[in-house]
Amino acid sequence: MTRIKTQRLSTLTSKKNVQIPRIVEKFPNQRWRNIWRNMHMANIPNAWKTTVYCYLNQIIPTEEKRHRHNLTDSPACKKCGWTDTLKHRVTNCGAAKTIWEAAKALLVKIWPDSQLQDWFQTLLVLDPPTKQNKFVTVWLASGFLHYQLTKPLHKIEEFLHMLKEEAARLETKDDKLSQILKELRLLELNR
Repeated sequence: MTRIKTQRLSTLTSKKNVQIPRIVEKFPNQRWRNIWRNMHMANIPNAWKTTVYCYLNQIIPTEEKRHRHNLTDSPACKKCGWTDTLKHRVTNCGAAKTIWEAAKALLVKIWPDSQLQDWFQTLLVLDPPTKQNKFVTVWLASGFLHYQLTKPLHKIEEFLHMLKEEAARLETKDDKLSQILKELRLLELNR
């Protein structure tokens, strides 16, 4: 292991008797403290958090994973025939591509100067590269992952409707959410 990887793992285990999650050992160069903190951010629906937790820990039973464990004959996606990995389900499979493009377009509204790497880091790892509008980017990424991994058919209208409903739910909460609501309005979901 390189020195940087060892240092990151040692800072994660500086407390005694702490079990390092396997995913942290597998990908030690991720900023896991930020990712876990973002995953547990307040005002993100619990169902979204649960999906994100399963996604980040790679415990969603894809065909590729099921094939590795001899639970299916093929690692191929049942919808399109490509190898069914988490990344495939989230970004490439059939209509999932359309939702991926819609989520990227929403991020461009938040960060007009963003690039593909920023979108990947935010939508696929839940670790925005900037603190600017952090809540709305984590909220959008969580909703995106939840939608992509729990809905059998992917439709832009349904995805946007899910986001609008959740944004409306947040608007009914108290005034402490004014900054969050200001960030959500950047998405222009009600237009």
